Amino acid sequence: MRLASVPTFASSGGRLPRRIRSPFRTATSTSGDRRPWPMVVGTAVGAGALLGPLDLAGQVHSPYPWADLFNSPAVWAAAAFAFGAWSRSQHLASIVMVLVAVETYYFADVVVRGADRSNLTSPTAGFWLALGVGAGLVFGTAGSWMRSSVVGKRRVAAALLPAVYASEAVLRIVRHVTVPPGAGSDDELSDAAILAAIALVSLAIALRRRDRHERWRVVAVATAFTAAGSLAYVMMST
Repeated sequence: MRLASVPTFASSGGRLPRRIRSPFRTATSTSGDRRPWPMVVGTAVGAGALLGPLDLAGQVHSPYPWADLFNSPAVWAAAAFAFGAWSRSQHLASIVMVLVAVETYYFADVVVRGADRSNLTSPTAGFWLALGVGAGLVFGTAGSWMRSSVVGKRRVAAALLPAVYASEAVLRIVRHVTVPPGAGSDDELSDAAILAAIALVSLAIALRRRDRHERWRVVAVATAFTAAGSLAYVMMST
């Protein structure tokens, strides 16, 4: 019996057959994986319009120390990360979401609590808008890397979210140690415990379905990010 001929490298003109090449094409390399820009931007505006007032409501109505969690920069960074993961390659829309959230936060404060309208354009609002651009860019990009075909990008994405919670936990501990009694919050250690618990849970989730060596690499990157983030937090708070 004569076997059917198998295409070879030479017989295909120096190119491998499409049937062999196609398994190496990833979903992230195709334009079909990109969500349409109008849908992404519209969702970013809607999500930001919800995030701002809900964050304010959480601060006002939640008991302490949980109310402090709503005022945590790490929570806003996590929102940008989640939106970047959802939007896939359209991660820059995370910036839009955070900027809308900042302004609707202050707008809700004006409408519901009677705050001064100047808060919408105050230096404090400008400071948080500037931080929102950075957080949206960094954490939105990291979120979009969750499905990347590049191992290093997935490793950074897995390590960044636990690191930002751990960094803020370190800041709360530093405040508890350095701020005189009565001059700061009485819930710093409770806040630190909650943030540290969230960091550990998010790290445990990130380490699932990874081999032992890759887990240690993610932990090492998360540790480095935590050290850098803690230093940045302490410098900004002084």
